[in-house]
Amino acid sequence: MPNLAISVWGDADTEEILRDIVLCREYNIGAISCTAASLPVLGNLSQTARVYALIDNPKKIESISGRENVSVQLFMNPEKIEKSPYVGSVHLILALKLSEIQHQDWNRVFSSYQKTGAKGFLFIDEGGKYINRFYGFLNSAPARELEIQYCAGTNDISIIESAYRLIKKIRPEFLPKFRLFVTRVFFGNLDNHKVSV
Repeated sequence: MPNLAISVWGDADTEEILRDIVLCREYNIGAISCTAASLPVLGNLSQTARVYALIDNPKKIESISGRENVSVQLFMNPEKIEKSPYVGSVHLILALKLSEIQHQDWNRVFSSYQKTGAKGFLFIDEGGKYINRFYGFLNSAPARELEIQYCAGTNDISIIESAYRLIKKIRPEFLPKFRLFVTRVFFGNLDNHKVSV
């Protein structure tokens, strides 16, 4: 459970976000990710959990950087990642779709990570379809402190557990800062499954 986090990336209304805040407190979830539009509703939660704002435009970073305990997940296309700016003034996570990353892209991704001053990566999958690319990342990631985040794109517990077991086996040093992003539906599935994450 310490590795679980909640994602609220759709057009969630205030009531839905408030339900997610309640879940964070009920399950002692340490992080929640939302779009920039939802940040005002999550203001109070930032005192007890880290709030991530998922954005796709670097120009939005400045308006977020002044918020306490709020980090930025900057969604990037691997082909354009080299143009991402240095943003040392904010806690930055580079967000990438695994479906868009080819084996030859990793050097470019790691180079941009250093250039931007980012703290780590968020990898967004499609129902666990590209978990082999996540495996490729773990095998080639530099030996340094990284925050690794993974969103399976599903609330299927077995797929989420697979990502957890993978990082635990290959790069256990990343576990203390590893986050598995799920939605509210995941917690409804817990009653019917034994979960080890």
